Amino acid sequence: MSQYPTDMLTRRERRVAQMTAFVGHLLTSPTIDVASRKTGISPRTASRWLHSEEFTREYVRQREASLQNLAHMLRSSSVGAVEALADIIRDPKAPSTAKSNAARSILSSLLQITEQSELEERLKRLEASIADDEERD
Repeated sequence: MSQYPTDMLTRRERRVAQMTAFVGHLLTSPTIDVASRKTGISPRTASRWLHSEEFTREYVRQREASLQNLAHMLRSSSVGAVEALADIIRDPKAPSTAKSNAARSILSSLLQITEQSELEERLKRLEASIADDEERD
């Protein structure tokens, strides 16, 4: 909901507000038609907006914000998840298959994190090297 009454908004401000709402609905709805209905726009308007640069920028902005929020949620839950897996491994009553699966999950995650971290570091070094080369030229 806008902080201003709708009748005080200019036509462009109303369109931007609707487009922003449509992006949000598009990110959470199963289809474009559902998102356009939730926003109160026609499928034709939705189609036109989907091809506009302004919409694309807003979509990318909202999607990135959504992904950042999701990543934060996952990071904050990860310690508990690892602790739960470690509890299974330490539980003398847990079946060996459960212990094996928990151990495999921990090791697989560790490997992925290590590989990603190493790749990020290599990429940073390459980017720095390229920047140095460009400064010399």
